[in-house]
Amino acid sequence: MRCFIAVELSEQAKDNIEEAKAKLPKTLKLVERENLHITIKFLGEISEEKAKQVEKQLEKLARKKFALRLKGAGVFPSRKLVRVAWIGAESIELKQLADAVNNQLTQLGFEKDKFTSHATIARAREKLDATATAQLNSFLDEYKNTEFGESTVESIVLKKSTLTPKGPIYEDVNRVSFTN
Repeated sequence: MRCFIAVELSEQAKDNIEEAKAKLPKTLKLVERENLHITIKFLGEISEEKAKQVEKQLEKLARKKFALRLKGAGVFPSRKLVRVAWIGAESIELKQLADAVNNQLTQLGFEKDKFTSHATIARAREKLDATATAQLNSFLDEYKNTEFGESTVESIVLKKSTLTPKGPIYEDVNRVSFTN
């Protein structure tokens, strides 16, 4: 199964992001509201046995709830070649959590990844034309310092991603809740 590890966003933050997404070029594939999250680590295709091992490692990461702030907008890899549009996330604790996940999962043979704190809001399936590029650049300029709200991170979730022609379907496999 195709899996990733994520933290979820507050409903208020999702509402704020949805308002902004309306200004993105229509040629981008928008991430559905219910799928908005911050990926801590993408695992790719793993067996059910490996998923159970991941669950055990995640349970060792229980910690106190913490807040993260959603702020700013950007793209990967660059404005000239857009693949992903995102909203930034700021939190020292989130970075520490990502580092802890990376460290725990290297024990299972996963590579350490560089963590970039963001919530993907749209993807480009092809190179943007001049009109879409101008619209996206306007969006990025308008939202580069915008606050989208706070989210309290109450858990870390192992999610399964099933790809369909209409977009991915995410299902929770395991959730490790944090304490107060």
